Amino acid sequence: MAYTDFETDNAHYYFVFARHVIGSTDEDIFDSDRVDKLDGIVLEMAHEPTSAFYEQTPNPLEGRNIYGGDQYAVVFSRVKELREKGIELPIYVGDCDINVLPSMAVMMGNSMLRSQAAKRIARIAPPKYRAAAGLAAQLLTNLPEMIGMGLSFLKGKAPKGLDNIVSASGLVLPHPIGEFRNALIASKLEDYLAPKLMDELGRKPTIAIIYGALHAGIRHNLQSEKRRDTVMGAYRKLNYLWFNKPTLDNLVELRLDGDMEWFAREHKTGVK
Repeated sequence: MAYTDFETDNAHYYFVFARHVIGSTDEDIFDSDRVDKLDGIVLEMAHEPTSAFYEQTPNPLEGRNIYGGDQYAVVFSRVKELREKGIELPIYVGDCDINVLPSMAVMMGNSMLRSQAAKRIARIAPPKYRAAAGLAAQLLTNLPEMIGMGLSFLKGKAPKGLDNIVSASGLVLPHPIGEFRNALIASKLEDYLAPKLMDELGRKPTIAIIYGALHAGIRHNLQSEKRRDTVMGAYRKLNYLWFNKPTLDNLVELRLDGDMEWFAREHKTGVK
């Protein structure tokens, strides 16, 4: 999986364009010259992450995410190995509980509208260019997904600019599973976690983010307070219809205790 690195006023970030498959991770973040600089890893877990961590111990949930697989088992395993070497690296989960089916319905509706727009472009093109226009419109419609998939299969640093296309698509009829969650986790990191760690460490923290490749917009939400506040404000007006509101401001921190067992600590980030 490809990655990109960037910084904001409050932190250095390392974003991994992940695939939602078993054992998925980017081994680059555990390279000795990079892991020594990390102060935390943020994982995407969008299916009841916060409540589940408090209803039972995290051990049975290692790697649990929206797809119900053990996508991040490698991450949990490597963090344990690091702890045995004396390197403590906390894991953070900042997703909120999602009403998955309604959110998926909105996402599908988004795709249908984009497809209809592509067909309209093809219809209004001059007859001799209609076939080419139709193909180009369909490619443009699906281009962000195609780029995101490509980034998740590449190795090393992502080619400059490709994630901008994926990110920009999130602003076209932004749906709850995509752009809202981008803005939500960016708010929790840049407005709460990064300043907190900077106060504790006396320097800018370095935070790795492992999210699905189509969440490339997280970078731009982290770098633009206006963008994330605009998206959050839009969903606030809808009363966060597709989400479990009590979990909106939760951030779960996972660490290993002296017996090498996972324990969870809850943070309230102030997201409203």
